[in-house]
Amino acid sequence: MNIQDLSGNVNHFKASLGDIEKKRAEWKTTTRSFIQETLIRIKSNFDLDWAVSIQDEAANSEAVNLSLSHSSSSIIEKIEGGYKNYMNTGGTLSFSQAYNGDVFIIILFPLIEKTITPIQPHKILMRIEPGLITEELIIKSTASFLDEMTLWESSKSFNTIGFKIKK
Repeated sequence: MNIQDLSGNVNHFKASLGDIEKKRAEWKTTTRSFIQETLIRIKSNFDLDWAVSIQDEAANSEAVNLSLSHSSSSIIEKIEGGYKNYMNTGGTLSFSQAYNGDVFIIILFPLIEKTITPIQPHKILMRIEPGLITEELIIKSTASFLDEMTLWESSKSFNTIGFKIKK
C-alpha cells in the first residue's frame, strides 16, 4: 500500500464531513421549527398539562421537547412538624440533535424526587436524518410517548420505586 491508496479514504471522510454540515444546516433552517410547530399543534389539540420547549444552550446539540408537567407523586413522607410531598418530574419526548447532525427521538421517563433511578431512565425510539422527519413521524412518536407514559403510570410498569438510602 502506498500514500496514494489513501485518496479514496480521504475523499470518503471529506464527504462525510460535508454531509454532517448539510444535516446541521437543515436542522437550523427547517427541521427544528417544523418539529416545534407540529408539537405545538399537537399540544393545543389535547387537554393535557404539557409544554413544548427548545433546548438551545449548546450549538449543534439542540433539542425540541414535549414534556408533561411536574406533579405530585402522591408519595408523602411524615417529617417533623408535618409532611413532605415528593414531586414527579413529568416524562419528555425529545427530538435531540446528535453530534453528526442526525436526530435522536428519545423518551425520558418521569422521575420521583428522592427515589431510586428507574430501571430504564430513557428509551431511544430512533435515529433519523433531519430531512426525513415528517408530521406523521412526529405524531407516531407522540403516540409512542403517551403509550410509554401510560405504562409507566400503571401497575404493569417495571419501574422500581423506593427511597435512596444514604450509607
